[in-house]
Amino acid sequence: NGVEPLKLDVEGEPVNDPHAWFDTRNAAIYVNNILNAVSKIDPQNAAEYKARAKLYLIQIRALNHWIGEQVNAIPKARRILVTHHDAFGYFGKAYGFKAISPVGWTTGELAGVAIDQKQNIVNQIRELGIKSIFVETTINRELLDDIAREAGVSVGGELYSDAMGGQGTAGETYI
Repeated sequence: NGVEPLKLDVEGEPVNDPHAWFDTRNAAIYVNNILNAVSKIDPQNAAEYKARAKLYLIQIRALNHWIGEQVNAIPKARRILVTHHDAFGYFGKAYGFKAISPVGWTTGELAGVAIDQKQNIVNQIRELGIKSIFVETTINRELLDDIAREAGVSVGGELYSDAMGGQGTAGETYI
């Protein structure tokens, strides 16, 4: 059907996807690793680092709970995340989404999409019965708006995958 399936390694982790922080359990591992490293470098302030890490881990657990609530509002059969960037394998695995990037629609390829490639993307979105596509903040929004319009779907919102958002935006912090 022209859709690249999510590839998992023997441990069930997404292959060729460095975006591990999209599973909040991995983010918690990062926090603990950072805590351990800075505490070794600066043992005099280890108690302060530990207190801040503990607070941040509480925020990450709350975020995970919130994500779960949001995801549970979506029927399992409708949990398909279509984006131009194959960066959401960990998110998909953690929260029960099938994260896909239609063939010919991956990182760095949107800038030079030919008319026939664009039509292929539109057809793939229609074939999948997708209702919304999502736009990363670092790519050409105009092209994706055009694709959404032609496919008869909405743009569901912006995703922050490889870039943080500016002050006051939803992507200002990890949380």
